[in-house]
Amino acid sequence: MPAITALIADGISVNVTIIFSVERYQEVLNAFMDGLEERLANGKPVNEIHSVASFFISRVDSEVDSHLKALSEPNAASLLGKAAIANARLAYQEFITVRASARWQLLSKNGAHIQRPLWASTGVKDKAYDDTRYVIELIGPDTVNTMPQGTLDAVKDHGVSRGDALTPNIKNAVADLAALKAVGISMVEVAIKLEREGIDKFVAPWIELIETVKKVASN
Repeated sequence: MPAITALIADGISVNVTIIFSVERYQEVLNAFMDGLEERLANGKPVNEIHSVASFFISRVDSEVDSHLKALSEPNAASLLGKAAIANARLAYQEFITVRASARWQLLSKNGAHIQRPLWASTGVKDKAYDDTRYVIELIGPDTVNTMPQGTLDAVKDHGVSRGDALTPNIKNAVADLAALKAVGISMVEVAIKLEREGIDKFVAPWIELIETVKKVASN
């Protein structure tokens, strides 16, 4: 989180990525606002800083579903495919709470732009699910959705928007996550595992890039 704060304070727009839990998202939002406040305290403008918080979707369902399929609980099957969307909807609830807070209102009056939730990894991996679900079910004000070309084509072809699918479904999201907890699914453990795997996948290409740059620079 200190890196996020430092970059924002320096006036650098940031995409904070590999977010899998509401708890981590809360930390990201606070780090973002810390950076804006530090910048204002130093007498610098904040109106040109933009940021998104990339909250990953499909990997959550893949991980949770693998655990659900191994359970003998009678209602486990009914929870398949519900974790990721419920998780994202509760993250959006946190976004709404922060946006309405006195802390954010003061930053906004000074020209700050809200850090928008970005739904990442929204291509459906399980063919049993509708191929537009991670787009249609996560539509809401001030959100961004990055999707692979195949998903974009599917949405254009047969996606049917019902407008805001986030705020009206917060209660359902709470119920779904409670049901998952009741059958023994720990969303905290799921998030820790996926975050660790996600970081590992980013670190290796980064190291490879640095080594390539070093080789090119030495020639």
